Amino acid sequence: MSLTRRSFFKWGVLSGTAATLPMWLQKLLPAPIGTKEPSPKPKGEEKFVPSVCGGCGAGCGLLVRVVEGRAVGVKGNPNHPVNQGALCPRGLAVLQELYHPDRIKTPLKRRGKRGMGDWRPISWDEGLQEMTTQLKQLRQKGEPHTLAILLGSTRGLLRLLFHRFAAAFGTPNIFELGWGMGEGAVDAALAMHGTDITYDLERADFVLSFSADWLQAFPSPVEAARAYGQLRRGRPDKRVRIVQIEPRLSVTGIKADEWIPINPYTEGALALGIAHVIVREGLYDLDFVAKHTFGFEDWKDAEGNFHSGFRSLVLRQYPPAKVSEITGVRVETVERLAKEFAGHKPALALCDRTRFYDQMAVHSLNALVGSIGVGAQHAVSLPWSFPEPTLPNCPQDAVAQKGQQQPRLDKSEEDAFPLATSLPEQLPDVLLDRSSYPVKALLLYRANPLFASPELGRWLQALRRIPFVVSLNSFLDETSEFADLILPVPTPRESWQEVPTRTMSGVPVLSLSRPAVASLYDTRHAGDVLIQLAHAVGGTVASAFPWKTFPDALKESLKGLFASGRGETISPPPEEEEEWVTAETKPTLEKWFKNVAATGGWVDKSLEGKSPPLRFNTSSGKLEFYSLTLHRKLGKRASDIACLPHFEDPDFLGKLGERVELWLRPKPEEPPSRLLHLYLYTPLVFQGGEGAHLPYLHGIAGSHLGERSWTTWVEINPETAKGLNINDGDWVWVESPIGRIKAKAKLFAGAMPDVVSIPLGLGHTAYGRWAKDVGSNPAALVAKVLDEISGQPQWQLTVVRVYKAEGER
Repeated sequence: MSLTRRSFFKWGVLSGTAATLPMWLQKLLPAPIGTKEPSPKPKGEEKFVPSVCGGCGAGCGLLVRVVEGRAVGVKGNPNHPVNQGALCPRGLAVLQELYHPDRIKTPLKRRGKRGMGDWRPISWDEGLQEMTTQLKQLRQKGEPHTLAILLGSTRGLLRLLFHRFAAAFGTPNIFELGWGMGEGAVDAALAMHGTDITYDLERADFVLSFSADWLQAFPSPVEAARAYGQLRRGRPDKRVRIVQIEPRLSVTGIKADEWIPINPYTEGALALGIAHVIVREGLYDLDFVAKHTFGFEDWKDAEGNFHSGFRSLVLRQYPPAKVSEITGVRVETVERLAKEFAGHKPALALCDRTRFYDQMAVHSLNALVGSIGVGAQHAVSLPWSFPEPTLPNCPQDAVAQKGQQQPRLDKSEEDAFPLATSLPEQLPDVLLDRSSYPVKALLLYRANPLFASPELGRWLQALRRIPFVVSLNSFLDETSEFADLILPVPTPRESWQEVPTRTMSGVPVLSLSRPAVASLYDTRHAGDVLIQLAHAVGGTVASAFPWKTFPDALKESLKGLFASGRGETISPPPEEEEEWVTAETKPTLEKWFKNVAATGGWVDKSLEGKSPPLRFNTSSGKLEFYSLTLHRKLGKRASDIACLPHFEDPDFLGKLGERVELWLRPKPEEPPSRLLHLYLYTPLVFQGGEGAHLPYLHGIAGSHLGERSWTTWVEINPETAKGLNINDGDWVWVESPIGRIKAKAKLFAGAMPDVVSIPLGLGHTAYGRWAKDVGSNPAALVAKVLDEISGQPQWQLTVVRVYKAEGER
């Protein structure tokens, strides 16, 4: 029977009177809408085990429902300060990862050519023995520096252990392959604050977002969603205004009060135009700027040299009329945004980890209006200090010391990119041009540069030149397919999880949990693998890892936190735990660690609602509009303009040189197509480039567009598509100077006429049946262009042509 509006109300009335009917008649009626029979109580032991999600770096708390030793469900931990019982789609999909049929179930050794997928199962003893033999040979030859370690998303103690292994073994070549999108103004914070920052969205009275789709890509997705609810309905007296500025109408733009389209790559110019109006009209926070900032006014250094300040720069170079020409945003809109932003306390300007100077420009708006860490009137939080996980000093023998003195392969110590500490995207180029010593062994941990890096072909060629490659992973991804050994690691439900993080308001949290269920397959925690490998190599490498297991090292790393006497466990004690530590008892480290692990972690609730002292780890001791940190690192290249927020038009096509000239030549087999800007974005379900292997996440990507998400789509403005003779649903080629991919056209009014948008995360050629050969990877279109200051890949600096793939629909 179909449900119509009329039948809906009929059943509503009938169900309301059903209790007055005879029992025999009640049994014939269907259950009222929205109700269901209670689930039968499971047979056997049932418990809810605190756990950490692990789907991203937010450290959200889970409660895993375990029946007879099997995980059968998850829900948010209501006591966890980060997610407070809520979960995003990534958290709800964790059991699909646990029970995924394509997990690597045992160590594998390659027996065919690399990339052919010909593997044979081996034992852990055989796998570790082969690794040990290879690594010992490098040290015996005095070549420990020819080992390279490439990490994916890694935090806390495990990251510390990888760096410790590199130091003890004797290689300076450990790299961290970050995703970049959704990370916030990380590099600007380092240059202007000398510390990390968090965007305290819930406190904001006005939100101005520059191409930061924070409802989809944010360091803590659940907190972002909760903050949106607070901004909209959490204050009975007002509804906080949200303005989204970006070339594509994103989920955040749809939910905002106003979407302002802007020419790609020009967000920094608009921020400086808004700053011009705020300074010109005297709308900035005079007290905050005078007491807590450096470089706002012109100044002289100790040698008497004159330097321009931020005020002079923005008043001279960024009047609204000029900014309007650059950005495409009307003059009156620039003026209005400036007055709205300065007129609400505290206002918040946020951006993604875009170009460095764009980050500085946007963050300078927060400094101008005093929104940074002062009492209750702030929307940018500075970090509370708490004892970080630490380990004893790492012993090194002469081989290790000599190896670590070798220059890093990425040449990061040469200050070509002054704020970069790791430049993994330089590694394949160095290996291919043979400008340094070779890499003879590569250890990968959840790093997939053959999918998540620009100009993918470089990595493929470089991997083929490395004699021995080992991958620690749970799934066979694109890069693991080119390894010699694959050692499987457990999923978060089967392993120890430790994520040091902070809430949006800056309260320190240590999300910590033990395994919720026993490992389903023959897997080992990456920390245990490092400990076992160190012991097998022997000597000072072994003495640097005196622990038997990863939990042993974890417990020791938390001695400082335990000794501080601060904080409390996240959840109440479980009933089955004995000798629980209370406020009246004096705990031992052993009991304290057991309690923290059993309840999901540690938090210092005494800091809630408070603000840390306003301290900046800079040369001036203040927030620096003029970055002395950058001035020092740039050396002879330092100039006033280089140390202040400014805007430069990116010359992407010029940087590609000959490849662009060849690409621009007309090809007779292809129809003419105008040049369009490519705008890449990350759906929540593919944050960090992962998630496409989970059917639940794959199936809901792009749902806000009504799109069939099992293939890559490209969003095109309807008028642009009409001029290109492209219809909705057509297969099209998207081509850049370095490659092309096939995608389905999605006509979208939220696309600017000169911009096409593609989501990142689809197009895996590995990852098993749920993701293999589904869609195309837009990273294949992006050339390697690194930010001149941070060294981060610039994902948005790409120009493409789009044309119909004839004969396909």
